[in-house]
Amino acid sequence: MKRLLIVLFPLLLCACGGGSGGGATSTDTAEKKPHPGLKVEAITHDYQSDLLLPLQISGGKGSIGVGFADGEAVDVIALTLRDEVRVLNAGHTRLKVSDSGGTRYQETTSYIDVVINKASRAPLLVGDLMLSYQPYAEHQMVAEGNKGALSYALTGAPGVVEVNDSGLIRVLGVGTTEVTVSDDGGRNYQPAKASIAVQVKATDGSVAQFADLSPKPFVSGGKLKPVYAGPLQNHRQFVIAEGAAADVVRINRNSGDMDILHAGQTQVEVTQFATDGVTPVSVQRFSVVIEPVANIAFSVQDLTLDYGFDDEFTLPASGARGALTFALKQDDSSVVHLVDDALGVFGFDGIGEAEVVITDGGDRDHLPAEVTATISVDKLPSSGLTTEAIHRTYATDASFNVPVIGANGQLSFGIVDGKPEDVVSVSQDGLLRMLKPGTTTLWVNDDGDGLYQPQRATVEVTIDKRVNEDLVADNLLLQFADDALLTPVVRGNRGQLSFSVEGDDVLRQNGDGSISLIGAGRGYVTVTDSGDAFYLSSTAQFYVDVAYADGTLKVGNVTAAFVEGKQLSIPVSGVLGQLSYRYDNAQPEDVVEIDEDNRRLIIRNAGTTLIGITDSGDAGHGSRGAMMRVTIDKAPQNPALSLDQTLLETRFEDGKTVLAPTVTGQVEDGKLQFLPLDFNQQVVDLDYDSGQMTVNNAGEAKFVVTETSRNFEDTSLEYTLRVNKAAYPDSLEIEAPTAQAFVPGMQVPPIALADPKGSLHYRLVADYATSDYDLREDGTLVVHRYPQSTPINVLVTDDGGRNYESASRIVPVYFKNYEAGTGEESTLSFDGTPLVIDSPAQVAAKDASYFSVFQLGRHGATLGDDDNLTGGYSLQTTAVCLKDRPTACLNLTLRLQKTSVCPDGSQLALPLASTLVNSCSSQVTVTFNAADPFNASLPSGHFVSRTPLMLVHYARPYQSGGLIEGGETQAQVWWLLDVDVTIP
Repeated sequence: MKRLLIVLFPLLLCACGGGSGGGATSTDTAEKKPHPGLKVEAITHDYQSDLLLPLQISGGKGSIGVGFADGEAVDVIALTLRDEVRVLNAGHTRLKVSDSGGTRYQETTSYIDVVINKASRAPLLVGDLMLSYQPYAEHQMVAEGNKGALSYALTGAPGVVEVNDSGLIRVLGVGTTEVTVSDDGGRNYQPAKASIAVQVKATDGSVAQFADLSPKPFVSGGKLKPVYAGPLQNHRQFVIAEGAAADVVRINRNSGDMDILHAGQTQVEVTQFATDGVTPVSVQRFSVVIEPVANIAFSVQDLTLDYGFDDEFTLPASGARGALTFALKQDDSSVVHLVDDALGVFGFDGIGEAEVVITDGGDRDHLPAEVTATISVDKLPSSGLTTEAIHRTYATDASFNVPVIGANGQLSFGIVDGKPEDVVSVSQDGLLRMLKPGTTTLWVNDDGDGLYQPQRATVEVTIDKRVNEDLVADNLLLQFADDALLTPVVRGNRGQLSFSVEGDDVLRQNGDGSISLIGAGRGYVTVTDSGDAFYLSSTAQFYVDVAYADGTLKVGNVTAAFVEGKQLSIPVSGVLGQLSYRYDNAQPEDVVEIDEDNRRLIIRNAGTTLIGITDSGDAGHGSRGAMMRVTIDKAPQNPALSLDQTLLETRFEDGKTVLAPTVTGQVEDGKLQFLPLDFNQQVVDLDYDSGQMTVNNAGEAKFVVTETSRNFEDTSLEYTLRVNKAAYPDSLEIEAPTAQAFVPGMQVPPIALADPKGSLHYRLVADYATSDYDLREDGTLVVHRYPQSTPINVLVTDDGGRNYESASRIVPVYFKNYEAGTGEESTLSFDGTPLVIDSPAQVAAKDASYFSVFQLGRHGATLGDDDNLTGGYSLQTTAVCLKDRPTACLNLTLRLQKTSVCPDGSQLALPLASTLVNSCSSQVTVTFNAADPFNASLPSGHFVSRTPLMLVHYARPYQSGGLIEGGETQAQVWWLLDVDVTIP
């Protein structure tokens, strides 16, 4: 079956534009934003043929398309061209909803689950059977009101009848039984069952014998037949028995067929007549019971409505048979409250959902029923926010509020995304503060105050530039000079200035915009200020009065860099007569020398001076004087200044004096100053005047020498002093350690120097087993087991500190034999019979511990090299001597094994070095085995050990009560073991 797709035209969003061109707009090229998401609601309803159900879809941004999802059933509902679906059958399917997103948003997809439940239905109506016994006679059972396929099953006593799948029964014997009829309801209805009472009787063949009908469900207008066996006389009469209810069934007087009228109980009287039709031959009665049924028509639809304040509303119920009672399911009146619990009248309390239980008291024909409905109270639709565009003129730090009409709740404000954010600032309460002229757009949100739907509006804000009222142009009074340029005096302008001249007899505007004086009189100039980001363009006018000249002498100022003896021209023009020169009062006269004949200045020194120049004029002009400022700037630097060397190097010697490098090329009045580049350096002390340095430490320091003079800018040169480390003054003088008697876990203090120059560092010279030794960073040597070879060589290095080179020396560390009375648990004697040693050391649960055995430098070893091998053990070679001949010595081997006893009664058998974690006791067993090395070749005699063995138990520190102390695994307890064995 093809997949269907429907486009919902009411939800279609379209963006259209005019114009005949096909060019892309900015929207076409802009990147689409992520879709905010479609909002869809699932559909659940009981089956009702051709019922139309609405599709709840919101949040669309473009064209909405609805179709069946891949692989979903297409015969449950049918899609229409409207925003609704039509019910076809009960079942489940899934719809796919697609939104193109339009021009601004990306495409998105959502899914709607649709569940159509099987409908309730009326009960099956079946008639009972009463049959005369005729072996293998067949009779067809009839059921009324079925919705699907029928099936039949014998559920009563066997041997009376048999029934097949089509409802055909065959008589087998006399008796009473029951057949159950099942209706599967088909696809769209719920299943139902009914029971048929079947009686087979042996009759005498004279008249029909009637039986009571089994109770039947009320089916309005349902047909029932009398139940009898035997021949029914041609002349008979069926009537409601006297005194019985006449409104339960309506009976056909001749056939006895009954139409159901109401639920209840009645009796039918049957009279059979002889062939004359007058003489009764049999009068019988049978009972009819019609039971009330469930009211499947009773329903109350969920109700959704907008909040109504003090209004009241009714929850409609349909199909009720009796009195209605309404009650809130949770007795919660936060959303609605009951006004009339019989009529279903409610009042509003808030927004949300409330469940209501509706009870139908039923009637004669129908049982009481109860349904639950949901009342959903939605927020009221908002009437719409009304705002007006805001037009203001910019004022510094001015603020104002956004006018809003139609708000229902709390308002919030902000600038629309993508709109300028530098025109105004907006607070959450709607107060706007001007930032700069321009136009932007604000959004205004109304949260609805919980009772109304939120709403949103936008308002355009335009801040105009302000008028510049501060623009002022001064009127000018000038004395005429040929081709003199006008310099306007303008204040309060905000942008670029431009000028325009009125008339052409006093002022002239040149091509480059400048204004020249062309005659005496009054001229007018209009100045235009272009404005800026905050002010509009503005204009002002000023006039220029130009007076006749009494002289034309003009003198310019002189500026030059110092160059000894350089000649400079005197900038003078308009000379009409003889020139004369004089230094102004108290002005220095050694900056330049005046050459009056050639109108030149000769540079002598850097500095500034003022020189008065006077033109004597001629017959038509009076004399005129002017001042000339002469500025001779210092030369950039003294290029001749240099050092004989820029790197000084020496070796450290405390208090040593080092001279500064020789400076050459100094100017005559130059003064030198020496400074360190880093005032925090600790290498030397510096004399700032002479540059002499006194050594404090080895290292490197940088310095600068600066020449200061009248005619040159300060000239600086850098140099470096490197003070190298001195050789170590002599060999390391070691405070030799004293040999100590060995104790497990002993700590040998760090090897000390008599006069260290820096920090001391320690390192073992050879590769030593880490299980035997631990050399700490501070030089402390921790010895766990007696060394296999002595002495232990330690390399001691003095790094020399800051001022000396490093020096090293190898120092041997010696040990004495271990001795009794130095902390051992006890001294034991092994005589060749198994010796069990229990350790008193406490070991934390789930913490590892192990044992080690040695006789001075001879260390026990695990047989097979697997320390955790079950059944494994350790071997210790021991030097023993004949007791009566101490010089006759040889080796024997002891076998040692962890034989810890566990809580469950089992016993371990592991090598001493085993670190397996368990909760067993700490125990070691010492044995002598003739098969071990050396033992088979031992001669007869009484042997004793020359030196006792040491057995050590290693574990992490632990206190009873479960507290594990800090620290690594270390010797907790040890024993001295003497060997005293007699070999037979």
